[in-house]
Amino acid sequence: MGPYSEELQHKRYFLLKSLSENKKLSEDMRLIWKKHYNNLAISEEEYNKRVRKIYAKIQPWNIVK
Repeated sequence: MGPYSEELQHKRYFLLKSLSENKKLSEDMRLIWKKHYNNLAISEEEYNKRVRKIYAKIQPWNIVK
C-alpha cells in the first residue's frame, strides 16, 4: 500500500464500476465488484485509518537461534 492518491482512487473506482457493469460476468461476480467499489476509501484520513488497522495486526517474526 502506498500513500493516498485521490487520482488513483478515482481510477480504481471507475475500473471496479466498469467490471460491476460487465454483462458477461455472472451476477455474483458483478455484486462482488460492486461491493469493492462501494468500499473504496474516499478520503486520505479514511485510507490511513484502514492502513493502520491492517498493519497493526502484523507481528514480527520470531527468529529461533
